Amino acid sequence: KMSELELPQFKLNEVETKAHATLSKGKEPMDIEKFFGSHYKDVSADLKYVTDRKKAFAKENSPDRQEAKKLAELFEMLLAQVIELENWLGDDVFIMETSEFDDFKAGVDAVIELLRDGAFSHLGLAIDVTFSQKQVEKKLERIRDEIDYYELLKVKYFVSQGGDFKGELSNIPRVVIAIGRKDINELASLWLDIDFLRKRVHQTKAGKESDTLRLRLREAQGRLANHPLQIEMLAQIESQLEAFARHASTKEKYKKSEKFSSMLAIIHTIRSGKKKIENAPETQSWPMTSYHQIDEALNRLFPRPTGDLEPS
Repeated sequence: KMSELELPQFKLNEVETKAHATLSKGKEPMDIEKFFGSHYKDVSADLKYVTDRKKAFAKENSPDRQEAKKLAELFEMLLAQVIELENWLGDDVFIMETSEFDDFKAGVDAVIELLRDGAFSHLGLAIDVTFSQKQVEKKLERIRDEIDYYELLKVKYFVSQGGDFKGELSNIPRVVIAIGRKDINELASLWLDIDFLRKRVHQTKAGKESDTLRLRLREAQGRLANHPLQIEMLAQIESQLEAFARHASTKEKYKKSEKFSSMLAIIHTIRSGKKKIENAPETQSWPMTSYHQIDEALNRLFPRPTGDLEPS
């Protein structure tokens, strides 16, 4: 789906290739036939749609574009790791990858699922990742069209983390997460270090070497758990939900506005629980480049109504 990156000779570097291979090991796309049964709402037609789209992608897209798609997959897999294992979006938040059908059909990479009061809330938030500044605007335009003319996003094949819900999720707010390639590389390197150190700790007998490895592992995990990128991601999501809720309200799409606002309240709470990370020197000096790109695009596509001035 990252055919959007039109760079000459786009090729994954050594770190990206290794991280992609390690994270993909044993990872299979959701088997919708197994979860939903071949009788469920035209499963066979949807499987054919996926096969056709894959063939078309392989035929129409250059090796560069296929490599770029791998980079998107790498970020999605890293995102699943840091959201669930390092609590980047707070406790009790899970990221569920979508089926290939929903990936192709609706252009949604993953759905965030929230555990509230011991029960899974299907107040999902759909995530669409990108590395291309050009694509940020295009993806935000699609969300504006969903607010103005269509329904909010629908995921046809959804299986919750707790396995207590299986079926269609509709009316899901969608946000874009933009990230620079340099940041992906940093995350991938850190994740590979942790993976390597975990394996070494497991293989090493107790003693001085084992203590040193455990210390290095704790330090690497600490860097990942406190990484400033999580604050940038939360800021990107907040500014979008705010703009979407306001826009939906001015268009008198009040149910949609409410949907964005209730998700915004949850994201606010998650971010306010991360004050220590937010106030850390590393975060304070973090450039927030992709956040600024999203913010500029939001100002163009979702302008504030005249007279709606920020309080001074």
